[in-house]
Amino acid sequence: MRKDIQIDDFALSDIPALVAGITDLQEIERALSDTRRPGAEIADAYVQYLQKSVAQKLGAIFVARVDGEVIGFISCWVDHNANLAETSESNTYGYISDAYVSPEFRNQGIFQKLNMSAERHLFKFADVKMIRINVLASNTQALSAYEKAEYQLEEMVLMKRRH
Repeated sequence: MRKDIQIDDFALSDIPALVAGITDLQEIERALSDTRRPGAEIADAYVQYLQKSVAQKLGAIFVARVDGEVIGFISCWVDHNANLAETSESNTYGYISDAYVSPEFRNQGIFQKLNMSAERHLFKFADVKMIRINVLASNTQALSAYEKAEYQLEEMVLMKRRH
């Protein structure tokens, strides 16, 4: 794990780096799924959505820096469902909406450091007993990083298209 990584709270001056990261993340997912729109089309609005969500839902965005440059981020918040079939523990949970590390910095433990910051933030709320993260089934690189952080497969969503 790299030692020169600094994890900070998101600042407004980080917006251009988040927009660039969301653009790249969206393009990675677009290569894996045709349900994703082009990154350049959604990145600005999506970053605004993230800012609004973290403000309304006890959330946070953390950025990873090397030499002052943002090279990754993670966004998280407390989410709630009203699923009668699930326990209250399952209905209130921490949610990691997005995690991104620049390609040249992957496989160096940066996601792990970002994730630890998100976990610390989310688990400080007494009602949060678990954290969820969604991932495309074919995103093996992300799945590997999440499994290293001890996330476990809990539920699957299958999709069938109309012919």
